[in-house]
Amino acid sequence: MSKPLAPKPPPQRSQTPRQVLIDLLGHQSYDVRQLSKEAHLSERDVLFQLEELQRSLKKSPQRLEIEPARCLSCGYTFETRERFQRPGRCPKCKGQRISHPLFSLRGPSQE
Repeated sequence: MSKPLAPKPPPQRSQTPRQVLIDLLGHQSYDVRQLSKEAHLSERDVLFQLEELQRSLKKSPQRLEIEPARCLSCGYTFETRERFQRPGRCPKCKGQRISHPLFSLRGPSQE
C-alpha cells in the first residue's frame, strides 16, 4: 500500500491577493469562480477582495466594472443588485439557472 500524497502547498506569492486580482482584471473579464482558480484563492476571499478593491478604487481613475448576473431561463438582468455573489433564484420566473456576474477593471483611457 502506497503512502498518501501530501497536500500541495500554495504557490509562493510576491504580490498581495488584491494585486493579483488587479493584474487579472486589467486584461479581461472574469467571474468569481474563474478568479478563484486563477488567483489560487477561495471564492469567499475573492468576494472580499473585490469589495475592498471597489472601495479602494473610489479615488483612482480606474473603476471596477460589473456585468450583472442574468437569468438564463427568462433573461432577467440583476442590474440593481449591489452584492457581488450570484443570486440564488430569479425574482421574475423563480428559476435557478443564473449566470455569474463578470468583473473587469476599466481605466479612463479604456472607456
